Amino acid sequence: MTPRGQVARSSRGRASSTSVSPLLAAYRRHQSLEVLGSLESLLTHPLGFGLTTATPLQRQLARLLDGDPRLDPTHPDLVAAVGDASELVGVRPSEVTMVASVRSAKTMLAAAVAVRATQTVDIGDLQAGEIPRFSILSLTLDLAQVAHQHIAGTIMASPVLRELLLEEPRADSVLLRNPQGRPVEIATIAGKRSGSSTISRWSVGAILDEAPRMAAEGEAAVNFDEQRRALMGRMRPGSQFLAIGSPYAPIGPIFEQVQREWRKPTRQRVVVRAPGWAMNPSYWTPERMADLKAADPDAFRVDCEAEFAAPDAALIPPDALASATRHEGDLAPDPLRSYVAGMDAATRGNAWTFIIMSRFGDKRRIDVAKEWVGSKNAPLQAAEVFKDIARLCHAYRIQAVHCDQWGADPLSELALQQGVTLLPRMTPSKDRWEQASRFRTELLEGRLEMHPHPRMREDLLRVRKVATMAGVRLELPMGGDGRHCDFIPALMMATAQWITDKRPAPNERGTEAWYEAEAARMESAADEAARRSQQKRRW
Repeated sequence: MTPRGQVARSSRGRASSTSVSPLLAAYRRHQSLEVLGSLESLLTHPLGFGLTTATPLQRQLARLLDGDPRLDPTHPDLVAAVGDASELVGVRPSEVTMVASVRSAKTMLAAAVAVRATQTVDIGDLQAGEIPRFSILSLTLDLAQVAHQHIAGTIMASPVLRELLLEEPRADSVLLRNPQGRPVEIATIAGKRSGSSTISRWSVGAILDEAPRMAAEGEAAVNFDEQRRALMGRMRPGSQFLAIGSPYAPIGPIFEQVQREWRKPTRQRVVVRAPGWAMNPSYWTPERMADLKAADPDAFRVDCEAEFAAPDAALIPPDALASATRHEGDLAPDPLRSYVAGMDAATRGNAWTFIIMSRFGDKRRIDVAKEWVGSKNAPLQAAEVFKDIARLCHAYRIQAVHCDQWGADPLSELALQQGVTLLPRMTPSKDRWEQASRFRTELLEGRLEMHPHPRMREDLLRVRKVATMAGVRLELPMGGDGRHCDFIPALMMATAQWITDKRPAPNERGTEAWYEAEAARMESAADEAARRSQQKRRW
């Protein structure tokens, strides 16, 4: 039996000693160059993955992934999906996150990336017996097998690609020979805790399939952050990390990447959002799109537009929250503003959250957002947390913090020791939904400026309304990390103080309106002074 990684003799002739005519050898070399010369040709050639009907966007994405100098950064479909890619002409980005519609050949493109990597990544300095791997991971091994089926089936059907095989494809791996004569494995594996399924092997690249459905670190045993970290530390020069999938709920690392980096490509990472009509117009016809949009707008948003879905019965639409959120974090105290604070205390597992909010006329903003997180084995020390809260309160001229009644008596004593007064209040279930509804209205109408704290954003996108026999109530779902949307109570406590107290915004100092208002105020004051003087003379 031939040891794995050594060339096996075969009747097909890929390692046979049978002589081959020079003409036939030249023809095979020509075919090989024609198919394997670029990622685009490997994807579209009939002897490659056979996507002969590739759309202009699919071709441009293949060029972008490959660092192909033929990339056209001005192509309108590419600009819409990626942004300004002029700095990526001839440059292979280290990471690519691709969120695309269903039926868009994204898995086929990723499979082509895997085969191409085995032929382009330099592994010449590895020790004898070291077999580097291109890893294909997903939430489950069954999902990862889809890409494996594309690869194995295409290789076995192509006389050009079959020449690269060193042994028959296995159920979860393919072993290919690279141009340096070294074996390279493409393996489909299920993600494991701490990325342990990808350690101890050099990597020539990786695909994380269904990445938008992967949780963040701390929220699940098998999560995106740990899988990525385990792979990136073992990447060979020129390797590429590819995260693909159709969009899902507006939470998680991929959603955060899209919100933060879409249409801002760099050599390090490119985020792609590719809708159905640009990726597969033969499937996503105008008639099909119109029918789906009429029948199920949410499915159309996700499956065709490649937009992340708003959860059923969500409190805040993702787009509205993104529009209301500023880029800057905590804001410095402003002597012209008044401030209010809200708090939700917790010591084990759940986060202790704290909010400072300010008002300028009819508009409000979240100036400060903080959280402290303990655990069952290492709970938070409330006295230490109140030291931090006191420093913030004193800086923003806040004397009292609104909170619920949980542990109010012992917490009040600890807070007073730091010069902070707690104002506990009990909010009935029916009033919580009313507060949340007002909060939502204020945000949608542009009267709330949100803080960019990522945990606050996730909490706002998770919170839901639930209809019961007694009416509508607010539900704070628990995440994989044990959080119960912990920023929501603190937000509600702070915003409830001002949410119905609307004042017109004062005129900006130095403007014409300000001078007119000042003149009217002074004239009114003079009239009042004259009236009082005349009244005194009468007495």
